[in-house]
Amino acid sequence: MATEQLFVNIIIILVAARILGEVFQRIDQPPLVGKLLAGLMIGPSIFRLVLPSTDLSMLSNPAVFFLMFLAGLEMDPREIRRSGRSAIVISIIAFFIPLLSGTCTSLLFGLPIVQSLFVGLLLSITALPVGAIVLTDMFKLRYKIAFLGLALYLHTTTDIVLFLSGISFFPCWEPVG
Repeated sequence: MATEQLFVNIIIILVAARILGEVFQRIDQPPLVGKLLAGLMIGPSIFRLVLPSTDLSMLSNPAVFFLMFLAGLEMDPREIRRSGRSAIVISIIAFFIPLLSGTCTSLLFGLPIVQSLFVGLLLSITALPVGAIVLTDMFKLRYKIAFLGLALYLHTTTDIVLFLSGISFFPCWEPVG
């Protein structure tokens, strides 16, 4: 029964995302917005047709990996190297603005420093797959600005790894949860 429910959930997700993605594309909006709206509508917030489960999580995690892989296939490494300095500067700014704003906001709400840094980090990394989806949906990966954008995302990933290696040395003084 669980397998059948998983397949029904997948069909509901695919149909809803496809329909609303197409609708948004026809009104000259990013299809991603329609797909996000579809998730909001069929999820636990509105119609409760699809509820979060471990099975869906196990399927969605590799999907993000493959999405990033496909975006990488469309890139030209020479273009990334050519955009080098500007991509690095933009990626550092794009990483630290959400990191600092998320960390400061969390501290204002009374979270400890390590948890606040974690919230800031979460805000910093969520733009990576979203940007790749938007650029891929818009078929703009052939243009220089898209290469700069994806190069920015690749540099941001490097920034995150370096930041995590630094934050891992902080002792966690309070238990999480």
